[in-house]
Amino acid sequence: MTPDLIVITGPTATGKTALSVEVAKRLGGEIISCDSMQIYRGMDIGTAKVTPLEQQGVPHYLVDVVDPNDNYSTARYQEDARAVIADIQRRGLVPILVGGTGLYVDSVLYPMQFRTFDPAIRNRVDKMLEELGKQGLYEYLQAIDPDAADRLYPNDVKRVSRAIEIALSGQSHSTNDRAKPLYHAHIYVLSGDRQEIYDRIDQRVDRMIEDGLIQEVKALIDSGVDPHCQAFQAIAYKETVDYIEGQTGLDETIALIKKRSRNYAKRQLTWMRRYDAVWLNYKQQNVELIVQNYIHPEGYVTNHEVIS
Repeated sequence: MTPDLIVITGPTATGKTALSVEVAKRLGGEIISCDSMQIYRGMDIGTAKVTPLEQQGVPHYLVDVVDPNDNYSTARYQEDARAVIADIQRRGLVPILVGGTGLYVDSVLYPMQFRTFDPAIRNRVDKMLEELGKQGLYEYLQAIDPDAADRLYPNDVKRVSRAIEIALSGQSHSTNDRAKPLYHAHIYVLSGDRQEIYDRIDQRVDRMIEDGLIQEVKALIDSGVDPHCQAFQAIAYKETVDYIEGQTGLDETIALIKKRSRNYAKRQLTWMRRYDAVWLNYKQQNVELIVQNYIHPEGYVTNHEVIS
């Protein structure tokens, strides 16, 4: 059966953008970004946002959707992404979901329901945040739901709080995110030698600094962005804000961004191992394999690792 959706995911710095653009050009596809930070306008350098030149004329959706001061939930992403996919399919084109935010991928593929919770539970979590602080709240989540904690960044207070609410409500993430998929999707995970990926991450961070990450964050703050808004809890932005506020030096800031980016890549790989997917070496020429699997779907085999 011809897939109705292609998913290209993987940890940061594995070439998802370049691969997806070439696949889209070959198949007549359009790309839906699956990156929880590229949705924010003006946050370009620290998110390694796809540039117009890199897009090569291929339409990209859910990039530059909201301002950094706005909150953008997974539930909203789910609604927006599915609407875009439906529109692309209606026009007879191939939707390609691209990015490394695992929760966003899950929200599209699976019938996840986003519930409202008892206000008493939410107040309890808010009080815990006041008493324990961000790190203490994250450690509490580690104690009651280590799987959920492994998928989250300690400074992402909103999602950490939400995960605790889910746990305290007697639910788990697994009850939501592993039902029968809504789409017949071909899923590809880009990976490779772990140390090589870490080295690429370090190099990317160095380029971000050279390209003006600090100046970008300063300009956003000067334009009225709250330096402690939800968007600025993202890796690279949180550390840069701390540097601007004098809490860390430049060398320490760069080292922290690299360390936390490597840790995030590790969490991404852990998350993605749950998918029925084809794992590809990011250094190989993978365009033809994906194209041929789309054209001849009988050759697509899930859980087939072709990393070498």
